[in-house]
Formats: sequence, structure tokens, C-alpha cells
Amino acid sequence: MKRTTICLTVLLAFVTVQTTLAQSRGKKKQDPADWAPPDALVYVGITDVAKTWENIQKTAGYQMMNDPAAAEIDTGLSIAGSAIEKLQERIAEALEVSPTQLKNPFSGQFTFYLTAPPGGDPDEIEPGLVAGVGDAELMTNYYDTVVAKLKEVSRHDTDRSGARLINVFTVDREALEEGEETEDDEEDFDDFDDMGGPMLPFGGSPYEMIEEFLDQLFSAESMPESLALCLTEDQLIVAGSAEQVKAALKRTGSGPTLAGTDDHKALLKQLKPIGSVRLLVNLPRIVEMAKAEVDESDAEDMRKWLRVLGAEGLRSLVGHLRVGASSYDSKFELLFLMSGERSGLAKVLSMDNTPVTPPETVSTDAFIYTGVNLSVPKLLDDIERMIRDIDPEWADQYRAGLESNVMLGPEVNPRKDLLDHLVGPLTVTLEIAKPIGPDCVRLLVALGHRDQNAIARFFSTHSQQVMLMPRELMGTQVFDTTMPPGYSLASASNALLAGNTAAVENGLEPAPAEALAESDLWRRAARHVPEEAWGTFFMDHRKMMSAALAYAKNRDEMMGSGMELAALMLGSITESMDEDDVKQYRKLLKYTGQSIFTISTTPEGVRITLVDLKPE
Repeated sequence: MKRTTICLTVLLAFVTVQTTLAQSRGKKKQDPADWAPPDALVYVGITDVAKTWENIQKTAGYQMMNDPAAAEIDTGLSIAGSAIEKLQERIAEALEVSPTQLKNPFSGQFTFYLTAPPGGDPDEIEPGLVAGVGDAELMTNYYDTVVAKLKEVSRHDTDRSGARLINVFTVDREALEEGEETEDDEEDFDDFDDMGGPMLPFGGSPYEMIEEFLDQLFSAESMPESLALCLTEDQLIVAGSAEQVKAALKRTGSGPTLAGTDDHKALLKQLKPIGSVRLLVNLPRIVEMAKAEVDESDAEDMRKWLRVLGAEGLRSLVGHLRVGASSYDSKFELLFLMSGERSGLAKVLSMDNTPVTPPETVSTDAFIYTGVNLSVPKLLDDIERMIRDIDPEWADQYRAGLESNVMLGPEVNPRKDLLDHLVGPLTVTLEIAKPIGPDCVRLLVALGHRDQNAIARFFSTHSQQVMLMPRELMGTQVFDTTMPPGYSLASASNALLAGNTAAVENGLEPAPAEALAESDLWRRAARHVPEEAWGTFFMDHRKMMSAALAYAKNRDEMMGSGMELAALMLGSITESMDEDDVKQYRKLLKYTGQSIFTISTTPEGVRITLVDLKPE
């Protein structure tokens, strides 16, 4: 059977592949949520396709993928570039044009959603897509081509909504499968077999996987059983049925829409400045559908697990993406909307916020910094409470396991003697010290405590059982591991330190001369996230990659240095690169920057923010 395009996939792909942008038609802008039903299960909206694509082209990631230096490196960059190129070729083939002639007919708003009838089950979920048309003539040509191809592999019917024609396609799945059995699917991919490059752990190359994935994506087998299409003078509508198309046409007039719901209004109000790409997931409706699918015998277990998750207080998950800003490449935010008293996992994820600023002990050598306002006793109590909601006996066993340990002896209570003293915060840092060498990467985990003597006493008493060798350094008790060697822990004045020995010893030193918190780099990153959060993650990609490339200069010597973190981390980054790749990658360092990620508790719920800074 002749392979054909999947209309819905083609439409979605147009928004993301490299194409020539359609011109705006100058019509009054609406919110893309005006095109989605108010009870949508999932919604993704783009306010302006052309402008969004223009902003994507400004990002460092896009520019790096299109740099000739990237094409010569046999890494994920070349694989991603190949995937985009092949996808573009398949779309062009399906639309019967050459890849260079492929243009984007869309402009303005784009709305994708999933919907289901009230009380419906997952089998009744239908997709919907409404896209603004920018080039009507080009869109008509593409639309007619797609309709003709779909007629070849499915039954074609028509319906109408007023003067508008709706094309409806229904697939005979059994006939399609019989036809596929007789089709000669053997295609010539010898050129990909010989491309070389990284091999996957389970065999084959990523390039072959790309071809196989596209084969399935663009095959008739991947068509939905029912598909309805309607092209108006300024919109393309795709849905699972003619009824859904009619409902979409009615919404674009005066019907109720997602834009009028409280959760969508919260998205626009709470996440400012709002990006051009918006997201909403109706969690309560999805939970209700999941409950309806459960057998009556399992209903009570389902209710218990929902209590553990704190699902009773969940509203929608909303979010947005903004790309191409002057100071950052992208900002992605999610907000789990909640109401009422939080319980279960929702309560655990609503920890108290603290300033996102790193402690003064974190130096500018850090390329990864993580801070979590974690209190171990409170976390252990919350976990026990969640377990008890499921099974009280299991919760008793959990508590007993915290209060006794066979290896340490019956008189030892790990919870009382150690864990209850660890009150946070928890910080994790990875630093790269100079010169670059086997011991340059330093991992340090610090967890705040309220009794230094109790911590030191616990490890001194049980050092033999846990295979630790005690010693003193700068007036502080340090414990070195014997298996594996090279790691230590110490009870400092305000925190329990653990990590590789060089990092722990360095952590006992006075505050560094250059603190990350005082650097311009940190200030530039922190101004794009909430001032307070209970979780913060910062990563300097350029610093890590620069060190990895420097490490690769003496790879043979360094990789033979044992289990040092530098050998495991920096060596693994460049192990698939040859000398020429390393030289080429140096040219791409200008595209690498920093990222910052935060999780914070708000009156409305739990907010997640991820920002990729624009490289300086």
C-alpha cells in the first residue's frame, strides 16, 4: 500500500520545522484559548506562530544547530540536525513539493487540545486542532493534496456546517493491515548503515532509528480511525469527528471557551510576563476519568493513592514558554494550581520558601549548585503519614526501620541519634578547580544540622560498622571511606559535609574569595526567577564544557586515573569525540550559557520555573 502522510502530524510539524514564515494577515488577535472547549483535557496554544518561530531562530540552540561547525561533530547536534532535515524531506514529499519549496501557510494563532464527553473514558478522547491561515492560496494547495492522499487509504465522506464543507475520513483497520502485509516495505537505507557515528547500546545507529521512526510516523497504519478536516478562509480545523469540527466552528463565533475558565485566567494572571506558548492540563477531569476506569474492587485502593497524592486539592496544571527574550533564550514555567488544605504529596511539595541565593561557601568555581530547604525529620514524618493512608501496618514497619538497624546494633536508634538532627537546608555543589586534572571536579553535599557533637559522636561510634576511617583536620573530625576510597564526610559547625575528599577538605576552609552569590553571572540568572523558592538548581554549561574539552587534551592520562569524578564526568562527555571533534566543539562554546531552575510554594499552588540564559 502506498505510504501517505498523517494529516495531524503534518500540521503539527509545520509549526516546528525549518520553513519560510507566512506573513501576518493583520487581523485582530485573539487568545488561542478562545478556540479550545472549556472542558478540554489538555490544551496547547500559540499566540503567533510566525513570531514564535522568529524568536526561536534567535536562540543560541537554534544558531548552534545551524553552525557548520556543529554539522561536523558526530554527536547529538548532528543527529538532531539530521532528524529535522529528514522530517522536512518527508513533509515535502507528502505535499508533493521539494524541500526548498516547502513553506509555512500558517500565521497567527495555533490551538491544539484533547477533549472527551462528560463521564467519558480514555477511548473517547478526541484531538482537536485549529490553526490560523496566513497564506490562503498555499494552504488550499496543501489541503487539497492531503485530502487526495487520505482518500487513497480511507473511506471518504463529507458533511457541512452551513456553507462550510467538512471532509471526514474513516480507516478500515483490518483491510489496512491486510494491505500492509502484501506491501514491499524494503527500502534502501544502505547509506545510513555506512554513516558510522555513535552506536546505540542495543545496536544500530541513531540515523537508522530516525528513518524507522519516520517510516512509522508517515505510514497509513499510523492514521487515526476517524479524522475530520475543514478549511475556512482563515482557519484550518482538524478533529476526530465532524461533530467536533462543528463545535470548533461554533466556538470561534460566540460559544463558551477555555479562555473564560478560572484556571485559564489564573494562568494569565500568575505567570507574568506570559510567553507566546501556553499550556493547560485539566487534572481533576483526568483523575475522574482514571477513577471511572478502575474496577469497583480496586476503587478503595485508588482513593487511597489519590489521598497520598493530595489529588483532592488539585486543580489544573498551567504553564507557558517564552523564547528569544533579550536576556534569556527561553523561560518555561509550570504552576500546579491547588485549592483548600494541601495533603499528601501536594503538601510535601509545598515546603517553606527561602531566598534562592547560594550560601557564601559556594564559590564561582561551581558549575552546578542545588539548594533545597529540606528538613529531614519533617520529610520522614510526611512520608510516614502518606504511607499510613495506604497501609497502617506498612507505616509501622517503615517507622521501625528508621528506629533500628541490624548492622549498628539493637541499642542504636538511627532516627533519634542522627536523622532528627538533620534539619537542612540541603545543598549540592559540583566545582571545577584549576588546574584541570584528575582531582579537579569536586562534589560536596552539605546538610544543615542542629547538633554538631551528636553528628560527630554517631559516626565516631559506628565508624567500623560503616567502614569509615576517622581523622582530624583543622579541629574537625573527618571520616574517610574505605570502599570505595576517595570520599569523606565531616561534621562541620553548621552542616554535615559529604563528597569526594578534596571537596570535603575544601569545604572546611574559610569562605572562598569569590562567592557565586556575589557574581554578576548569578545576579543575571536570579533576576528571572522568584526571589524565594524551596528548591534551586543552577548549572553553568559553558564552564563544564570548557573543562571537559581541556580534559580531553590529556584523555589517555586522565582516564587512567581511577575512579576520580573528573575521569567519570568530564571524560564521559568527550569520550565519543576525536581530536577534530574537540577542535570543532571549541568553536561552539560561544553558544553555551547557564540555566537556572526553581520550585516555589505560592498561595495558588506549586510553581516551577526554568530559564536558559542567553550566552554572553
